[in-house]
Amino acid sequence: MSLLGFAYFVTVAKEGNISRAAEKLYVSQQSLSAHIKRLESQYGVTLFERKPVLRLTPAGKAMLFYAQQILQAEDQMTARFTDLVKDYHGELRFGISRQRGEAFFTHIWERYHERYPHIEVLLKEQNSEELLNRLRTHQLDLCIGVNVPEDRDLQIEPLVEEHLCCSLSQSLLMHYRPATGREDFQRYVREGVDLLELQDLPFFHRPQENQIRVAVDRLYASHALYPHCILETNNQRLMLSLAQYGVGIITPIYLYICYETQSLALGLPQIVKLTNDIISTKISIVTLKDHPLPDYAEAMKVLIRDEFQRYKTVLDQLFPFSLVS
Repeated sequence: MSLLGFAYFVTVAKEGNISRAAEKLYVSQQSLSAHIKRLESQYGVTLFERKPVLRLTPAGKAMLFYAQQILQAEDQMTARFTDLVKDYHGELRFGISRQRGEAFFTHIWERYHERYPHIEVLLKEQNSEELLNRLRTHQLDLCIGVNVPEDRDLQIEPLVEEHLCCSLSQSLLMHYRPATGREDFQRYVREGVDLLELQDLPFFHRPQENQIRVAVDRLYASHALYPHCILETNNQRLMLSLAQYGVGIITPIYLYICYETQSLALGLPQIVKLTNDIISTKISIVTLKDHPLPDYAEAMKVLIRDEFQRYKTVLDQLFPFSLVS
C-alpha cells in the first residue's frame, strides 16, 4: 500500500468527513474514497462506519495508530539515510507564498545552493492553508506560514510579526484640509496616525474579500464611519504612484521588495506608521512534530532565520519606526 494512501486515510480520520478531507487534500471525493476502499480491500477490514455519521470502526482506530507510526517511521528513515550520504544528494520540498518567495527566496537559495549543490529544492508556492495541508500529507518537508494556529501535529517557530503602514502625501492632506493639512502631516510623520483620523480622505481599498480590507472595514464600521473609496486594487505599486490622490494601506513586505529591486531609489510618498494595528501578521517556519528532518533541511531553516533577520534589519534602517518586530 502506498504511503500516500495512509496519509489520505489519516486526514479523513482526523476530519471525520470525506468532503472536507478531499478539499484539504485537493483531490476529488471519488479519488479519496477509492484510496480508502483500496486500503480496506488490502487488509480485509472495514475502516469507517458511514451512517449516521462517518466514524472509525475498531479496525479503523487500529489502522489510524499504525498508519501514523508508518508515516513517522518513513520520515525518520528518510532523514537518517539522507544524512548518511556524504555529499547530500536528494530533494527538499519547501513551501512559501508567491509574494514571500519573490521577496526572500533568492537570498536563501543562493546561499543554500552554494553549500548543498546536489540538493534539488522543490518550491511550492501556495497560500498558508494549502501549504499546511501539503505538509500534513507529507508532500512538503517545511513551509513558511502566515498566522498559523497552534495544533498538536505542528512545530511552529515564529520568525517575525509584520505591522501595516500607510502611504500619505502632504499635497493630499493640504487639498482636503487647507487650514491644518501641513501641521497634520508633520504630526503624522512624527507620531504616526490612527486610521480613524483619515476618514475624511479618499482611500485606495483592496477587494472586499481581502483580509486587510475586512479589517479596515470592521474598524470603520465599529465607529459608524464609511470612508470614501476611489480605487479598489491589490496593486500596491499603483497605490504608491497615485498617493497624491488617496491613502493606501501598505505591507512591509512590499517595501522590502521595493528595496531589493531598488525601486526606493525612484522615491516614495511618505510612509507613515499606523497607531492602530488593525491586523497582525505572524510569520513562522512550520514543520511536523515528531518528524525529524535531515541535516540539509535543518540548514535551510537556519538560512530562513537569517533572511528574516535581514528583512527586519533593512526596514529598521529605512524607517524611523518598527514595521517588523
